[in-house]
Amino acid sequence: MIGSAVVGSLPAPQLQLDGDIAGRDAGPFGRNLFAFFEPPRPRLLVVRQVSTPVVTPAPAPVIAQPVVVEPAAPAFPYRYIGTFGPRENVFAVFARDGDVINVRAGETIGDGFRLRRIDGESVDVSWAEDRPAIRVPLTR
Repeated sequence: MIGSAVVGSLPAPQLQLDGDIAGRDAGPFGRNLFAFFEPPRPRLLVVRQVSTPVVTPAPAPVIAQPVVVEPAAPAFPYRYIGTFGPRENVFAVFARDGDVINVRAGETIGDGFRLRRIDGESVDVSWAEDRPAIRVPLTR
């Protein structure tokens, strides 16, 4: 204890030091300036979301449809060389390798060609019923 002093007519408070004060209790105010205090960290609640497996049905197997490939029309092997006959019943004349063929509209020519229309400058010929007609010009 350090000696007592008198200030004016009142005695001064006495200061008491006992060894190391850094490790002392915090006292009634809950605070010790000489001791390091780390407040406890709040605990985190970890929530894991568990996903429910979703079962999807397997897709139906795809069955490939057979592709129907129509044969390509062969090249028209004849040359259109002219017409003759009356206007109501006109003939178209075709030539191939020295052979001459006379055909009316609607008749077949060679291997599967059909004469669709006769005009003075050209004829329309198709290879099959459902195929579009091809135009064959007059050859001189």
